[in-house]
Amino acid sequence: MSDNNNFWTTLPGILTGIAGIITATATLLGVIHAMKGPETPVKPEDPVATTPQYPVLKQYLQEKQWKKADKETNNLIRSLVYDTVTIKNIENIPCKQLNEIDRLWLENSKNHFGFTVQKNIWQTEGRNTEKFREKVSWKNKTYDELTFSLGSRPGHLPSAWPVKHEYLFPRIEYCQNSR
Repeated sequence: MSDNNNFWTTLPGILTGIAGIITATATLLGVIHAMKGPETPVKPEDPVATTPQYPVLKQYLQEKQWKKADKETNNLIRSLVYDTVTIKNIENIPCKQLNEIDRLWLENSKNHFGFTVQKNIWQTEGRNTEKFREKVSWKNKTYDELTFSLGSRPGHLPSAWPVKHEYLFPRIEYCQNSR
């Protein structure tokens, strides 16, 4: 009988412990689900209604100051991903901004430079990063070894060095298709 009484006196403690385990498990599953993000990628609307103006980039490009334009483009891309380069942040770069940066490069280089030129090369090369890097003459080069002139290969600029192009090109393609 004492074993039976002992069971009934400890049962509330056991049930409280089990409830705690269930709560902790549910909380952990909620955290994991939140970290995983939505099942389908969300393509947010552009936060601005008008096309952005990039006067500094535009000036550098018009003056054919390619290295300064490249660095300004890198700064703009960094600001668009909130200085944290992740695939998710790249997927959320507003299309208006990305299209405008690309347009400025294309227009001022007579279609020699720009993300569109690079994306087309990347696709032609079978979406192979090594072949792409070789085609635009980036292979085995540091940033300071890049050629900042129209004498370089098509697609050589912009370098957008903080961002892997294989992550940027799908966003560029999406933005071009949603114009």
